[in-house]
Parts: sequence; structure tokens; C-alpha cells
Amino acid sequence: MLTLYQQLKTYEKQIEYCVIRAPFSGIISDMDIYVGALVQVGQPLCKMTNLSTMNLSVNILENELHHIKVGSEIQILFDGQQKTHVSYILPTIDVERHTGTVLAYIENQTKILKDGQHVRVKLVKNIYGNRIYIPRSAMLSRNDRDLVFVVNDGIAKWQYVKTGFGNSKFIEIISGLSEGDTVITGGHYSLGHNVKVKQRGD
Repeated sequence: MLTLYQQLKTYEKQIEYCVIRAPFSGIISDMDIYVGALVQVGQPLCKMTNLSTMNLSVNILENELHHIKVGSEIQILFDGQQKTHVSYILPTIDVERHTGTVLAYIENQTKILKDGQHVRVKLVKNIYGNRIYIPRSAMLSRNDRDLVFVVNDGIAKWQYVKTGFGNSKFIEIISGLSEGDTVITGGHYSLGHNVKVKQRGD
């Protein structure tokens, strides 16, 4: 009698193991089995997807990665515009594509985005406010030091500066200039220090 009871409990336990419980809330996006199929231990049964919060993977050119940090803003250009932020930067580079990868999370409560879908994004680089920028054409070099010509009362004077970030047209001045200073942006390559100049329009 005891043996039959033990067998019954064993069968009940086996039946209990037949109930598959999802590890998280979501939807079944792919089914690998059918009714009546013989299932083996460790065999994948289905694929589940949680569309409420999705992972975003963005490939970035390796020479642009230094502009990106955890917390940098990402604008998702799909059905309007949604914002998120970089949550992780992978420590490896794709040597064939010369790209790095940053990851972020997207809130997708309306389920409009689908698993595996491609979207266009804009990555906002670091924003620097209250900075002084001048045209690159104003920059000169003397003795391996950066300088510009500042005009004061009609006199052009050398002014050594320290530069920061820039692009093909403008360069940031970290020190050496103040807001409102007048600098010469052309025709100054052969100009000397403390030389009288005349501004156009004077």
C-alpha cells in the first residue's frame, strides 16, 4: 500500500513538472513545439518577448565613442520622438566595421515597437553651455602655441589662448579670451604684434 502511495506522489510530481511557468510577463513570439510532441530535457519550448521595456543597441563609429558616456541622451526617431539615455557602453570594438556598441532601454507601453525592429536614432553628444567659440580661421600658431589677434582701440595684439572642443568651422576657447573680445579672422598671417589695423566699415 505504501509503495502505491509513493508511486502516486511520484506521478503527481511529474504531472506538476508538466506545467510550464513563464519567468517574466510577456508574449510568446515563437513556438518550437506542438500538441502531442515528445519533449526532451533541456529542449527549448518557445521564445518569449517583453515588449513593455525593450533593449536598444546602437552601433557608433569608434572615433566618435569618446563623445559618448553613460547617461548621454538618445533620441529615437520613430512615430514621433522619444528620448532615452545610454545605460551601458560595451568595452569591445568590432574590428571589421570599426564600430562600438552602446545600449539603452526604451519604454514601449503601447507595444508599437517590435522585437528586432530597426529605428533611426540621434545621439546627443555632451552639451557645453556658456563657452566661447571663435572661427577656426582666427587661429594662428607661434612657437607651438595657439594664439589669436585681439583688436583693442585699433591695435592688433597677440593673445595666447587655450583651446578645447571644436569642429571644422569653430573652436572652443577655454582661456585667453573674454566675451565681447574682437578677433581678426582673415588677412593676419603676416601681421605683427601691436600693429594698427582698421576694421572693415570704419
